[in-house]
Amino acid sequence: MKNQLIYFCIILFLFSCNNETPVPPKSEGVAPKDTASEKIKVPDTPENKFTSKIYLEGLYATSTALPHKDYKISNLFSESQSAVWKTMPGAGPDEGVMLYFQEPIFIQSLQLEIAEDENIEAINRTDIYIDGKYVLSVSGGEPEMIEAEASSVFLRFTNTSGTDIVDSEEKNFDVNIEKFNKKKSIGLKGVIITNKNNEVYKLLAPVELKGTVTASSLLAPAEAYHPLQLFDARKEFAWVEGSDGKGEGESLIFELEKPVELTGLKIKNGYQRSTEHFYQNGRVDQYEFGVPEQLLSHHLQDNVLEYQEFGFMENITSDKFIFKIKSVFEGKQYSDLGISEMRLMYKDTPMIIVNDEREESKKRLYQKIKETCLENIIDKRIANEVLENDLFSSRSLILRSDYTFVLYEENSSRTQKKSAEQKILADGSWELLKLEKEQAEIKVFGKYFDQSQAHIFYKGKSSSEHLKIFKDILKINYKKIKGGKFVAEYYLK
Repeated sequence: MKNQLIYFCIILFLFSCNNETPVPPKSEGVAPKDTASEKIKVPDTPENKFTSKIYLEGLYATSTALPHKDYKISNLFSESQSAVWKTMPGAGPDEGVMLYFQEPIFIQSLQLEIAEDENIEAINRTDIYIDGKYVLSVSGGEPEMIEAEASSVFLRFTNTSGTDIVDSEEKNFDVNIEKFNKKKSIGLKGVIITNKNNEVYKLLAPVELKGTVTASSLLAPAEAYHPLQLFDARKEFAWVEGSDGKGEGESLIFELEKPVELTGLKIKNGYQRSTEHFYQNGRVDQYEFGVPEQLLSHHLQDNVLEYQEFGFMENITSDKFIFKIKSVFEGKQYSDLGISEMRLMYKDTPMIIVNDEREESKKRLYQKIKETCLENIIDKRIANEVLENDLFSSRSLILRSDYTFVLYEENSSRTQKKSAEQKILADGSWELLKLEKEQAEIKVFGKYFDQSQAHIFYKGKSSSEHLKIFKDILKINYKKIKGGKFVAEYYLK
C-alpha cells in the first residue's frame, strides 16, 4: 500500500468474569440416590485452593478444526504428548483462547507451547489479557513474567506466519487486503502457567459428560440460542427459550450416557452478552432441579452476573436430570428468557455435557456453501486497511462456521491536531438469509461497542451510551462485503 498508510494494531476483545459466587442456599428437599452400578468416576480435587492442581471453570477457543475430538481446546491440558488444539483451515490472526478459573490464582509466568505441523502456521505474537485488561504481548513461545492475580486469561493471536498483503482492485482510494493461507491453521500444544514458587499449575479442563441437552422451546434462529451453549464457557452465547409466554414452565432435560453423581449446580443466569442484554431479557427466579422422580426447588438472586452455586443436602446420582423454570424476573424490553452458563458439580469439579451436534452443524454449513461466494469467507479473516480522504480505517471481520462473528475496527483522522480515534468491537451471532452462487445475504446481530469511550467493557464497567444492541444485513459477492448502518465495506479482491 502507498506510503501514506499508517499501520495500526487493533485492540481487542475483552472477555472476563469475576468469580464472586453467592453463598449457596440450602435445598428444600432430598433427592433419592440412583443405585446404578456403572457411573462416571470423577476425581476428587484438592481442598486447598493454592495447590498447583486447578480445575478450570471453563475454557473455549474461538475456532476449532474438525473433527473436534482430535483438535478440541481441552487438548491443551491433556497428558498425551501428541494432543493439540488447532483452528479451522483459514483461521489464523484474531483467533483466541479463553481460560476461566473457579477462584483467582496468582500467575507468576505464562508460556505457550506452539504446535508444529506442515498444515499449521507459526504464532508470532500473542496479546495477553488478564480479567479483560490488556497486560502484554509475547513473541512466539517465549515465557513471559505476568506477576498478577487472575480470574481469567484471554490469549489473542495477533500475528502469524502465512499472511500476505495485497493491493485491492479498488481504484477510487487506497485499500490493502491482508490474507491468511486458507489451507492452513494455527495451533497450540499447551499453556504453561506457574505460581509464586515457579511451580507449574496442573490445569485440568472440566470433565466432559457425553449426552444430550433438550429444551422445551428455542428462540429462532436455533444456531444462535442452542441449549448446548449452556456448557461452552462463553457467557455471551446463551440458551434462550422460544415460548409465547415469559418462560414459566419451560424446561431442560439432561440425558447422559452413564449415571453421574452430583453434589451441586452452578448457574450463570440471564442472557449475558452484555449488561444491556441481561436486563432487557428475562431471567430465572425460582426453578426446580433433580431426577424425574423428585425435583428440588431453588431461587436465584436477580442482578447477579456471576455464577450462583447451589449445594444439595444429599448427593444425586442419575443419568437423567431435569431443570424446570417456575417463576421469572421479567426483562425490561423482551419477554424471552435466557441462561448463559451451567455447570454440573461434583465437589469442586465442574462437569459439562458434550456431543457432536455442533460439529454436524458445521459440516452441514460447509456442504451448503460449497462452490458459492461464501466458500472462501466462512472461517476466513477478512482484513482491510483503507485510506480515503485522510481518513484511515483498519478493520477485520470473521464469520465463523459456528454461526458467531467478530468485527474489529479502528478509525482515525490525520487532519486534526489530535488524532481522532474510534475503536469498535462488535460480536454476536449471524443468520443466513439468502444464498446463491454469486451472492448471499447474512444478518449479523449482537453488541456493537465503542471501546475508545469506555474502560474494560467485559468487566461490566462501561456505560450503556457506548454500547448498542444492533443488527445489520451484509450483502456479499465475490468482490466485497457491504454492510448497512453499522458494518463498513470489506474488499475481497
